[in-house]
Amino acid sequence: MTEKIYLAGKFPSRRRIQRLAIKLQDRGHEIVSTWLTDVPPVNEQEDLERYHRDVKNVLSSTVFIIILEKAPMIGAMIELGIAYSLPNRKIYSIGEAIYDSPMLKGIQIMTKDIDELIEKTEL
Repeated sequence: MTEKIYLAGKFPSRRRIQRLAIKLQDRGHEIVSTWLTDVPPVNEQEDLERYHRDVKNVLSSTVFIIILEKAPMIGAMIELGIAYSLPNRKIYSIGEAIYDSPMLKGIQIMTKDIDELIEKTEL
C-alpha cells in the first residue's frame, strides 16, 4: 500500500534524511516533507511560512517518521505532537533517543535504521 510519509528531523541533517526518503520513494511511497529541499530561511517571515507549510504536510501524511538525534529537536517534537493528535496516524522512529522525553512514549515502532523500519512495518 502506498503511504504519504512525513519525515521529521533536524534541519542540518536534511541531506542524510533525503537518502532515507529516496529509499522509501523507491518502494512506491510519496514523501510529503518538502522541508528536505529547503535552504536556510533568510528571515523570520520565510521561517514562519515554512512552519505553516510543514504543519500542512504533517496533516496530509498517513505515516509520520521522526529521525531521532541529539537534543534539541524542537521543531520535530512539535511536529510529533501534531502527528499524535491525528486519528489513525502511524508513528515510527529511526535512531536512538539519547534523552528521555514523554513525547517519545507514543511512538508505535522504534528502530535503529531505515532497513529495520522497512522490515518491521513492510513500508
